[in-house]
Amino acid sequence: MLIRRWCVVGAFALALPAAVGCKKDDDPVGKQGGSDSPDPKDPGAPKAYDSKPPPVAVGKLAATPAQLASSEDLSLLPVDAEVVMGINFAQIQTSEAWKQLIEPKLSGNGDFVGKLGELKATCGFDPMAEIKSLAVGMKGLGGGTRDGVIVVHGLDKGKTMACFDKKDALAKHDLDASLDGDVAFLRPAKGEPEDVVGVTFVNDTTAIVVIGPRATKEGVNKAAAGKSPLKTSPTFIDMYNRLDTTQSMWVMVNGNWKVFDRLKQLGITAAGMFGTLATNDSVGLDLRMRLDSADTAASIKGRWGSTAEGYLKNYADKVTITTEGPDVRFVVATANLDRLKSLVK
Repeated sequence: MLIRRWCVVGAFALALPAAVGCKKDDDPVGKQGGSDSPDPKDPGAPKAYDSKPPPVAVGKLAATPAQLASSEDLSLLPVDAEVVMGINFAQIQTSEAWKQLIEPKLSGNGDFVGKLGELKATCGFDPMAEIKSLAVGMKGLGGGTRDGVIVVHGLDKGKTMACFDKKDALAKHDLDASLDGDVAFLRPAKGEPEDVVGVTFVNDTTAIVVIGPRATKEGVNKAAAGKSPLKTSPTFIDMYNRLDTTQSMWVMVNGNWKVFDRLKQLGITAAGMFGTLATNDSVGLDLRMRLDSADTAASIKGRWGSTAEGYLKNYADKVTITTEGPDVRFVVATANLDRLKSLVK
């Protein structure tokens, strides 16, 4: 999947340390793109880095129209999440990147097509068509027990909950389904405890999916009530308010993510990573890795910049490495989708 490959490339950029991005027009950098010194003659040029975070009180978000929907999702994600992302699934599926890179892979995968067809027949809906967007807050992805919450927009509450009641049909796929009031559970017959999934709805088209040890009735209801909201974390809110969340995908990672342990072998301690994926008639990444100081960021760029640039130019038309305060940033874009096909297995 493209999302998985995006994470791989992002991790490589981190290991080199860097960050990546794109946009549809002639300047793929777009809203988040930039250079070390913005061009004062360009009204769309990025603003110089402000070492102070935006004036956002803990527990509040910049409620711009572009960010409103995804910021509300942060109220439902756990504060101890290590990796947080938003995915505009409906937007991605209308892009040329989806049509040329992902759709052919899915249609050519007999197992996927078969299981999707069975799901449609059993549950009476196509999740690929109905899911509009996702917001994910997880920990344990880089090692340890997977644990987290996914907010799913677009699914019909009645059809989805009714599907969990079709136990015999789901059992044919080694899935044990059950209902406990307004909470549904799905357990792989031969899975681990962390594979348990609990589901409930906060309205007619917004589902809360809890994965792992918190997938109990109490844990699912707690998540749905927003009892451990991510929006109380100043670190995540600072990163979030620097993102263009209107892009196809955005991500924030804190310094506790196990994958960052690999960077420590290179003498690099990262405080976090954040950025966006853009898909339209081009594809690009804009990721920033946050270090402890501007001096450290400049040192990382000097040490690894040329290596990262050389690698990423195998897949991109444009690679720009910049630093902004304590952040090292890669902006990478390509309109030649054929160059990315080797990344989509």
